[in-house]
Amino acid sequence: MRANTPLLSVEDLSVDLDVFRGRARVVDRVSLHVAEGEVLGLVGESGSGKSMTAMAVLRLLPHAASVSGGRILLDGTDVLTLSEAQMRRLRGRQVAMIFQTSLLVLNPLLRVGDQIARVFEIHLGTTKSVAHARAVALLDRVGIRNPERVSRSYPHELSGGMVQRALIAVMMAAQPRLLIADEPTTGLDVTTEVQIFDLLSEIRSETNVAILLITHDLGTVATNADRVAIMHAGHIVETGPTRSIFKQPKHPYTRALLSSIPRFDTNSPADSQLRGQAPDIFTLRADRCRFVDRCPAAMEICLDQRPPWVEVSEGHAVFCHLFGGAVASTGGERVVD
Repeated sequence: MRANTPLLSVEDLSVDLDVFRGRARVVDRVSLHVAEGEVLGLVGESGSGKSMTAMAVLRLLPHAASVSGGRILLDGTDVLTLSEAQMRRLRGRQVAMIFQTSLLVLNPLLRVGDQIARVFEIHLGTTKSVAHARAVALLDRVGIRNPERVSRSYPHELSGGMVQRALIAVMMAAQPRLLIADEPTTGLDVTTEVQIFDLLSEIRSETNVAILLITHDLGTVATNADRVAIMHAGHIVETGPTRSIFKQPKHPYTRALLSSIPRFDTNSPADSQLRGQAPDIFTLRADRCRFVDRCPAAMEICLDQRPPWVEVSEGHAVFCHLFGGAVASTGGERVVD
């Protein structure tokens, strides 16, 4: 039974990016939560703010980015109030992250087993000999054949699938309560991808770890996530149970994403096709819907009023004027293309 209290609770998080072009809000008042033992899929196009949200949770934002508002509660503690020393103790022990570029994350100058053993030594205080034995056992647990030999190998000597398994071993060594998986199977073949997600599912069942799964692959989310949060241009536009999102999508962006999945039994209606390109974040305004220029159902109100959050069913909410009371009061005038 999963706890009702979220392990991770992101509340009205905003992240600003300050570069040569100016200042832009790449994450705008995002709220989401993940319970212990739950998998939340965070879905959206490239550049939608998914990875920035995850990096904010770990306090690993690039120098040009900064949190400008909101709270990030991990087991009730706001990580934004912690010192860097406290964050170093929290990373790995409480929350860990599987990055897209696993070969770049692992130290190319250290043997794989030494990198896993180091986690045991730092976070659990084990001796070198015990840490090495646990590292080999963990490599075996994540499905690597000849774990003793692999523990003596360098990352560049391993295949892509083995590197990803080794990285999962590094991340799980300290037994974190929250695992952030940012496109964890990028660049892997389909068979290896399935194996990696099966492994994550097994680890979740054994340890009750919560997983924030970041991806643009709706098929991956449908198979692996309990709940889904759909992100577009820095906003969460819809969230709810996976089955509800896939069976009864409400936001026009969600419907467009789902219509992009190839199907052979039906044709997607024209008004659900995803139009145009993702918006330029440096031109976006805070007082309007960020999807308005691509939305087939756009109305005048979308141009000058921020959409409301509306709960359409238990646990299923949408960020859209189509479901808010303001539409009825304005007559819901459509924007003319």
